[in-house]
Amino acid sequence: MNNTKKGIVLAAILIHFTVGTPVLAREASPLPRIVAQTLEEDYQQQVPNGLPGSCTINITLPQLPPPLPANGDRFNAMVRALLDKRTATCKAEADDPSRRGLAAGVEGDYEVMALTAELASVRITLEIIHAGAAHPSTETEVINFAFQEGREITLAELFTDGTPFLPPMADYSRQALRQQLTDQAVDGIVNGTKPIAEHYSKWNITPQGFLITFEEYQVASYAAGRQEVTIPYAALSGLNKNSSLLSPFLQGSRRL
Repeated sequence: MNNTKKGIVLAAILIHFTVGTPVLAREASPLPRIVAQTLEEDYQQQVPNGLPGSCTINITLPQLPPPLPANGDRFNAMVRALLDKRTATCKAEADDPSRRGLAAGVEGDYEVMALTAELASVRITLEIIHAGAAHPSTETEVINFAFQEGREITLAELFTDGTPFLPPMADYSRQALRQQLTDQAVDGIVNGTKPIAEHYSKWNITPQGFLITFEEYQVASYAAGRQEVTIPYAALSGLNKNSSLLSPFLQGSRRL
């Protein structure tokens, strides 16, 4: 066999090997799902010869169904523990002798702000009726959960070490709220947006940026209600671009 024929045969063998051998693609982890579960209870403390205290509970809570992602059971338990504390407080008011005959209650629902294979970011809104209170109050709970580590995400870890992230978040929030709350006192907005951790403890990851929730009375009157500001990622410097938690959003992905 001459050199030309040898070359043709060798090329045919290489082509056959390349085409005939399948390349196994790495299977992507399926995205987790969050489903609604309802927690309902009409609790009454029976009192001989007296008016019972009562607590009405109606909360829709987020839960991860099977097949669970890594540490999905921890997420579910964290949500339940958080809401169990709220219902326990309501029942304690019903049991309080000084509030006998008065009704308390807690209602709640949730919003999924972000959901990827790496994390879940959820905001829970609770309408609380304290026994004897003149009106209900709206209160917020947030959970930013990392599946792989099985823990809550801190805001600080999403920035590079040493980045003073609260001052720019405060500046952006203050300007946005002054545009939203034109009929509210500026002092209330300034005081409620000071760059301290407590003021930015109710935060969520979203595809658009960090959602900051300001509770009733924090930056405005009760009548104005709860306020929120979304701070775009592009408006903040020092973000940890190597974080696998944030990378889908920093790359422009809007998938929930």
